[in-house]
Amino acid sequence: PASEPAPAESAPAEPAAASEPAASESAVPAQPASEPAAVAAEPAQAVTTTQSEAVVAMTTTISNQPMMKVENLRMALYGMQQLTSNHVNAWEEHTGTFVEEFYNTGTTNNHIRDSVNSVVSSFEGVEFGMSSGRRNLRVQRNLASAFLITYHQKIQFESSSDVQLGDVVQHPFSTATFREEYVSYLKLKEPVLFAELSEVSA
Repeated sequence: PASEPAPAESAPAEPAAASEPAASESAVPAQPASEPAAVAAEPAQAVTTTQSEAVVAMTTTISNQPMMKVENLRMALYGMQQLTSNHVNAWEEHTGTFVEEFYNTGTTNNHIRDSVNSVVSSFEGVEFGMSSGRRNLRVQRNLASAFLITYHQKIQFESSSDVQLGDVVQHPFSTATFREEYVSYLKLKEPVLFAELSEVSA
């Protein structure tokens, strides 16, 4: 009898195509800036501002370094009788350059200040109001009413140590000495607009 024909060999299976690895977005290794300690014992009550939490977001990239945006920060300006658009424009410009020069100029034997360099920063005032008078217990005197500015800050920097974004944002205004330097800086840049400015809290 005729033998059964041998079954045909099956063609080797095509290897499965390697799946492309899913691209993952890197998380922004930044933390919201903690609000600096107020110079007064009681919090200021803004007339027209809202008490929003600070928000941090990446907005762009310059020279492979992230430009960070910190929102809803606040600063009170004491001693001024008015706050016009000219004051605000000058405040935005010179506060940005003050922060840049604070970090980019020389060494100071201050850990945070000396660890941060190549700073680029800008400020945008978004809400304006009056803060109530507050008693400063440390110097035993009454503070007059002040203009309260709510603002967003953009900042880019390089650091030689593990310095947090919140510390970098807060540090230029964190001590009485730094705030006095800042007030003197504004008066130097705009002697007419900021002639009455006596102090700030941030």
